[in-house]
Parts: sequence; C-alpha cells; structure tokens
Amino acid sequence: MREIRLRAEYIILKHKRELRRETLLMRMIIPGIFVCLGAGASAFFGNGVLLLPSAAGVCLLLYFYFAQRLFLTGRYIFLSGERGEVPLIRFSSVMRFALFRITAGTRKLLRLSFFLLPSRLILVIIYRTLYETGNIQRVMLLTLISAFIVLTAVGLFFSFYLSGRYYISDLLFIRCQRQKPSEIMKNSALLTTDSLREIMLFRIRNLFSRGGVTGKMRCAIFSRDLFSDRKFYKNYGL
Repeated sequence: MREIRLRAEYIILKHKRELRRETLLMRMIIPGIFVCLGAGASAFFGNGVLLLPSAAGVCLLLYFYFAQRLFLTGRYIFLSGERGEVPLIRFSSVMRFALFRITAGTRKLLRLSFFLLPSRLILVIIYRTLYETGNIQRVMLLTLISAFIVLTAVGLFFSFYLSGRYYISDLLFIRCQRQKPSEIMKNSALLTTDSLREIMLFRIRNLFSRGGVTGKMRCAIFSRDLFSDRKFYKNYGL
C-alpha cells in the first residue's frame, strides 16, 4: 500500500493541474443534473412548462457525465502505466460506457439485495407480529433486533467482498474496446478469483480517499498491478 501511495502521489504531482481541472468539471456536472431533476419535478406537479426542457437538460448532462467519467477512467488508467492513449470520446463509446456502468451497478445492487434478504425477513417478522398481536415480548424483540443487526452486517460484508470480482472491470473496459459489457464483467470475475481478499483489504484501506484524485489514482495503479500479475489473461483474449 505504501508503494502504491507513493506512486500515486508522484503521478499526481506531475499532472496536478490537469487532474484537478478535469475532476472539478465532473463535480460541476452532478449538481446540474439534480437542478434539472428538481425543475422537472416542480414542472410535473405544476404547470408543466419546464418539463420538456428539464428532461432534455438531464439527458444532456447525463451524457456529459458519462463522457467525462469515461475520459477520467482512461486518463487514470494510462497514467498508472498502461500502454496506449486515452480513448477518444465518441457518442458510441459514451453510450457503451453508460451501459457498462448501469450493468455493473445493477449486478451489485441485486447481489446486495440478495445478501440483505435474511435481515429484511426479520423486519417482516417484527412488523407482522406487531400488526397482528399489537404486542411483542421484550426478549423476543431484542432477539430479533440482534439477529437483524448480525444478518445485516454479514450481508454487507459478503456483498462488499464479492463486489471485488468487478474491481478491474474499468481497466478491461478501456483495454478491450470491442467486448460487450457482460463479457467484461465475466472476464473481471475470472481474473480476480484468487485475489478477492487482497482487493478487499486494499478497498478498506483506501475507503475514505477513493472519491478524490489521490484515491482514484491509487485504485488505477492497484488495478493495473493486479492485472499485470495475472499470467493467464491471454487465454481470455485480453
């Protein structure tokens, strides 16, 4: 981790102005999306005059959001040591990246929902007991609440642990321009099978800085090092 941190700080020192400026642009796009959504919601419940312009504004800003995120993803990866150039930002590549991010997010959300299902069943039991009887014994209530807390913690842990299967998916997306998002996710899961514990520990150590420039550069360097250690990646056409 110390080596990765030093490498990240060295790269950021060389490209500090460019990275700060590009990241600032991303931070300006996100509030704009929420402003357009708020205006659209107000128009929906009001006279509806601003509904169409708000929808158009959201779509346009979402496009710029994914375009900027695609650019930054390629920028961090290639600065981390990957050969080649930052991919050109075309309409087709932005749409493909948006589909890729939505696919990845949906898979993570479904896995999280699956692992939290037991804890939600505990809530259903508590609700049904109170609804049908109007009362519940204190010992039983404390037992159910304790079970809910334990099952939630276990579910979050396994969801966090297994989400590491897709840790190098961004790198594979930049590297494999012709592969479908589903193929990228599959290859990422195959290549990280033996490294989930290492990925989890790194993510925990980098948890509070991941959103900043330094954290993203550390993630890019770690992904690049992890991928370069895979001796069998050529078998998957990567």
